[in-house]
Amino acid sequence: MKVIILAAGQGSRLGSLTKDKPKCLMELNGKSILEYQLELFNRKKISDVIIITGYKQEKITENGVIKLYNSNYKESNMVASLFCAENYFNDDLIISYGDIIYSRSVFEKLLASNNTVSVIVDLSWEKLWNMRMNNIINDIESMKIENNKIVDLGKKVDDLSHVDGQYIGLIKIKRTFLNEFTAFYHSLNRSREYAGNSFDNMYMTTLIQLIIDHYNNVTPVFINGGWLEIDTVSDLSIYENSNYIKKVIKN
Repeated sequence: MKVIILAAGQGSRLGSLTKDKPKCLMELNGKSILEYQLELFNRKKISDVIIITGYKQEKITENGVIKLYNSNYKESNMVASLFCAENYFNDDLIISYGDIIYSRSVFEKLLASNNTVSVIVDLSWEKLWNMRMNNIINDIESMKIENNKIVDLGKKVDDLSHVDGQYIGLIKIKRTFLNEFTAFYHSLNRSREYAGNSFDNMYMTTLIQLIIDHYNNVTPVFINGGWLEIDTVSDLSIYENSNYIKKVIKN
């Protein structure tokens, strides 16, 4: 089992808080997002951890991990960061966004899944979104599930009928599919746009949708809360002034 943490971004919506450090080093209750993740992986005895760095990469000094630098982080997105680690695609692979904190129970559900491509889906997402936002429609994206397969995700929606759950940025790909997954990525036309973005700036949800359309093998792993993301200054304030973070950490 390997874990790849996608942590190349600055987190511009955090303003001056990320002036001197990458988003993954934002602290909540005295501990960085990265520390929360690494401690969880250590508890589960996962020692093969790869961190894809970019912005202020020199600030990430954790021992016992492999750091790979996305030199094009300013002009690329998470898919490009992921494929910086392509040479390490040789075991069951966990892909984790670098701006989320999740409980042990959430992570254990993902570990237990034996499906080809597993994606954590939060069924209780509205509670968290209502804490964070005045109008959840402005931020939520599509997530449609049919016959226990994800069939649509990552698109802007105008009503909640298109939302069966929330994608959180935590994925598992079985080793047996990695060669095909990699070949499929490299078969894509690099000169065209994907969901309005260049090939290098492709979103992870866009790549997953392409996999869905081609293979129909992306399975939801359902949770009910137990995670959070740090995207804005107000997120930090909300979490620090509520019991939500305690519930995430203790589980």
